[in-house]
Amino acid sequence: MFLVFIWMMMLGLSGSSLGTGISEHHNHNRDNHDVLCSVLKATVTLYKRHRSGERLKKALKRAIFGNESGEGNIETLMETLPEEYNHPGNRQHSCGSCTYGDSSDYPGWSIPHDILCMCTVGSGGFPFLDRYDGTATLCGRSSKELGCDKHQQSGGGCHNGNTHWWNDFTESYNGNGKVKEHLEATWKKVVKTCLETLSNITPGQARETLLKQLKVDEGRSSPSWARGHGPCGGGSADVCVSYGYQCHDNPKSPQWWQELYETLTASEDTHSKEKSTRTPRKRTRRKTEDAPTTAEPEDDSEEDVPQDRGSESAKNRPLPLLSHQQSGAPLPPPHSCLLSAVFFF
Repeated sequence: MFLVFIWMMMLGLSGSSLGTGISEHHNHNRDNHDVLCSVLKATVTLYKRHRSGERLKKALKRAIFGNESGEGNIETLMETLPEEYNHPGNRQHSCGSCTYGDSSDYPGWSIPHDILCMCTVGSGGFPFLDRYDGTATLCGRSSKELGCDKHQQSGGGCHNGNTHWWNDFTESYNGNGKVKEHLEATWKKVVKTCLETLSNITPGQARETLLKQLKVDEGRSSPSWARGHGPCGGGSADVCVSYGYQCHDNPKSPQWWQELYETLTASEDTHSKEKSTRTPRKRTRRKTEDAPTTAEPEDDSEEDVPQDRGSESAKNRPLPLLSHQQSGAPLPPPHSCLLSAVFFF
């Protein structure tokens, strides 16, 4: 009976593991999206509700808008897809390499840009391919939410017959507008929701979230959501963002995540130094008839009390409940009638 129980337990574990694998396989980029979306929400929260220094303001603006001048505003971003995406170019150049990208079209340009790379359908409508059974999602969104319901023919897939996808063959062209339609759907259903302020956290908590999520693990070169990918050209299983070749420490392609993390850690170090060098506050003791009126550093330790002033300190202390016993004064003798009563009994 015991062996049967062990066998059933092993089947249950293997089944749950299999189920987890299937879930992860069908929910493409879910975890990476959740992390990057939380980073954008925390950045917007800090930008709107925190009085930042000039350096931090610039880093926040670059992360949100892709520039340090602060051109644009969050409300406008939430309304519509920015015009620079009206004619998208080669997806690999936009999402996986900083070699060919221009000043506003490379991985790490801004958080909204990187979310577009991660959450816009790829070639053939990946992951919503011809045999799509309706269970897969991309960044937690269905095929319909990401623009696959338009021009869709009978059967599964993402409007079969479309030859224009955002991939590594895409060049700047007007085409039939299907590439832009997918980008617009991703902007509306994914990016826009991540631009909302977190109303239930403080600026300090937003800062902590950013410091945690932007930290690059030892031995790694990029944050968690941009690791272990291919060139991110939009092919099958290649819908992603990767801070690849020539992205790191390249003045032509400044990385929002590097600048923001370095700025936050620098401000944390400055704050810690200010706390460590802060002079102790002083207070003035209450005046008594014999005590001096000069101010002394605040200190509650008993060893700092002068021994020759014990009686004066005792005067100023509130009397305890058993004041006679603790003050050292002799107790009055018991009344004689009480003693007589005791001996009588």
